[in-house]
Amino acid sequence: MNTLKIAIPNKGRLREPSLALLRAAGIEIEESNGSLFVKSADGSCTILFARADDVPKYVESGAADCGITGSDMIAEAGAKVQQLCPLGFGKCRISLASKKGATLQSLGGKTIATRLPKIASSFFASKRMSVKILKVAGATELTPYLGIADAIIDQVSTGSTLALNNLCELEKIMDSQAVLICSDASRQKTEELALSIKGVLLAEEKAYLMLNVQEKNLEAVANLLGGMKSPTMMPLAAKGMFALHSVVQRRGINSLIYNLKQAGASDILLLDIERIVK
Repeated sequence: MNTLKIAIPNKGRLREPSLALLRAAGIEIEESNGSLFVKSADGSCTILFARADDVPKYVESGAADCGITGSDMIAEAGAKVQQLCPLGFGKCRISLASKKGATLQSLGGKTIATRLPKIASSFFASKRMSVKILKVAGATELTPYLGIADAIIDQVSTGSTLALNNLCELEKIMDSQAVLICSDASRQKTEELALSIKGVLLAEEKAYLMLNVQEKNLEAVANLLGGMKSPTMMPLAAKGMFALHSVVQRRGINSLIYNLKQAGASDILLLDIERIVK
C-alpha cells in the first residue's frame, strides 16, 4: 500500500483542530499516546507529529507527502511548497509591537525580539531600516520588560496578551492561518485528501433543509430557497402537497426558517452535512 505521510503540529493551537479535520475527512486516527507517528486504522495514512515550524521543511524535502501548518511558518521557513487550501482555523496576524509611545521610525538601530527572524528581517528590509534581530523561543512579550529588546514581532490573535504586557501593536506584517500544503512531487498523491478536506470545510458552512408545502404556497417557498443550483421538488402522496429539499447557508438560518414558515412551509427539518464535493 502506498501510504500517505501527513505531518501536523505536535502541540499548540493547531494540533487538535488538525486531528479533528483529518478525522472528519475520513481518516480514523487513534490517540498517539506520546508517539511521534501513528498509522490510520486502515493503514492508508501515517500521521507525523512535528513542530509546526518543521512541517514545511518535512514536506519540501519529501519526508512527508503533505502537512498542516500556519502560513507564517511557511514564510519563515522559506519552503518551496504548494498551499492547497486554507483551513479556517489558527487565524492570527504577525505584527510589530512595542511600548506605548514608540513609532516604527523610532526603532531604527534598536533590538527586535522574535520567534520569526526571517519574517522580521524581511519586514525591516522592506522598510529600509537597520535593526538588531534577537531570536527567542517563546514568551516574546517579556523581552521589552526585561530590557533586552525594544520591540517584538510575534503572532497576535486578539491583542489581549500585548495589552497585559503594556505593549501596543504598531503595524501588521501579514495574516496567517492553518493551511494544507504539499510539494510539487506529492501533489497528485495528496489530491484525494485535499478533495475530502475541501468537502468537509464547505459542508461546515451549510445545512440540508427539508420541508413540506401546499401547492398554493409552492412558488413563494421555493423562491426563498437557493440550494446548490435549485431546490429539489417532489410531489407527496397527499394531493396538493410537495416536499422541498435544499442545501442552505448556515449563516442567517434562523431568519430563513422564520420566513419559510411565514410563507406556508411546514414540517421543517434541518440536518448536518458531512461533506459536499462539487
